[in-house]
Amino acid sequence: MEALARLPGALAAPVPENSLLHYVELYLALEVAAARSTHTQAAKQRDLKIFVEWFLEQNQHGNIAKWLRRDTRAFLDQLGRESRPSTVNRRLATLKHFAKFCVRLGAFPLGDPTDRIGEVPTEPLRPRSLNKVQLYQLYKAADTLCQIRRHSHAMPQRDRAILWVLAQTGMRVASLCALDLKNLNAKYLRSVPGKGARRQDHFLPAQAREALQGWQELRGEEEGPLFWSFSHKRMDRSDVAQALRRIADQANVGVPDSEKISISPHMLRHTVAQELCDRHGESFAIEKLGHSSSRYIRRYLKRPAEQEEKMLEEALKL
Repeated sequence: MEALARLPGALAAPVPENSLLHYVELYLALEVAAARSTHTQAAKQRDLKIFVEWFLEQNQHGNIAKWLRRDTRAFLDQLGRESRPSTVNRRLATLKHFAKFCVRLGAFPLGDPTDRIGEVPTEPLRPRSLNKVQLYQLYKAADTLCQIRRHSHAMPQRDRAILWVLAQTGMRVASLCALDLKNLNAKYLRSVPGKGARRQDHFLPAQAREALQGWQELRGEEEGPLFWSFSHKRMDRSDVAQALRRIADQANVGVPDSEKISISPHMLRHTVAQELCDRHGESFAIEKLGHSSSRYIRRYLKRPAEQEEKMLEEALKL
């Protein structure tokens, strides 16, 4: 399996077993291919291709045993001059995961070349969750589109169901796209694909079930993707984003520019994370969102400054 596009020059020939590229191809085939998300697969493949190209240029060889911690630091230094801190940290995470795989295969006689290399500092994340009023306006807009969209290619019932499912489960958009009709089971979406090989059950509150039922009545009982396009093809991330934008466009009709709602699938995940943490604490939110630790949930929880000020005022007043 040629999991990584061949690089020019030295890598045009058959790949030696002690080469960095050989281990990359093993890693992509044995570890990354298990991820259901094609977005995750493509991101890791892209990150490693950039590193392999850099390593070959700097060292004039591809021997993985000579990948040292100094190489990792130098690579990150160069990335830091060209990319945002969040991009540098994501690529470092890919390298660390890849290096652990290689350690298990005995590739590094001098030790893990990513060991004790930490992330670069990042600026605080801007809040990306929606408030109750914005969500209410989106729900109203989705209802309106179900009444006024009549042309043959319009699927407002599907778009409405997508909004409710994302806004009430917080699932990743890749998981939503991977859903099949068989995953829908009464009050639950069962065995929903998550990151890697993980699967999770998602409870559907009553309004999400009602929206899904409206879509299912039109969709029918044919096996296949739960959410599909007009041509019955599985939706992808861009299709879902476009469905949500249609709803936001309706909600923004006649609204001043300063009050228009911007929406993306991931903003709905942020919104659910914020609500679950506020009402039931971090541990509950981590479990329901399928995170492996509190490190990741905290990325979703940056509140607007005015909200933090109000919370502090209420908590600390005499």
